[in-house]
Amino acid sequence: WTSDGPMVHEVGFAVLCVAAIMRLMVSPGNGISPLIAAWIGVLFAIRLCVWLTHRWPGPTSWRIRLGAYLIIMNVVYLLLGPTVRASGAPLEDIALQHIDTALFGRPAPLYFDALTSPALSDLLSACYLVFFPYIVFSVVRQVRRVPESLEVAKRFHIGLFTVYAAGFFGYLFVPAQGAYLAMPSAFMHQIAGGS
Repeated sequence: WTSDGPMVHEVGFAVLCVAAIMRLMVSPGNGISPLIAAWIGVLFAIRLCVWLTHRWPGPTSWRIRLGAYLIIMNVVYLLLGPTVRASGAPLEDIALQHIDTALFGRPAPLYFDALTSPALSDLLSACYLVFFPYIVFSVVRQVRRVPESLEVAKRFHIGLFTVYAAGFFGYLFVPAQGAYLAMPSAFMHQIAGGS
């Protein structure tokens, strides 16, 4: 039950917290102190989880350490929007559209514009709706397996939450609204669900 140190996803989230704090510290915005305090709180929670398994190695400590990332991930996600707005970072939609155009001939979402239908919108919305409960179920399942298979649970958490940390870096350093909001006149079809 020993711990060798922080896992990759823990390092990723810690570096993200430090990057967000630094971005806020150099920004001209007001009301940033509560955001900095929130990011420091997340950093403290990450450190506390690692310390817990060092201080009291065992299945309960590992369950807390691994399972905490469901909460940490969501707190970080909720902090990203206000952090980007407070830092005054410009939206990068135009730069992303240029990259899409260079790679694909035009912004990639436009290739799917003709496929829009209420049934497809409902199906994709349902898939997105099921996605988060699936993540919760998977994390809970792995946390419950800790006594029998700690290494598998650790690998699962490292893989899943490292991807989230990397994605959140994208939100922090390349903020964008998305094509449908940034260039609504480019789309010929409205996104609408079924009735």
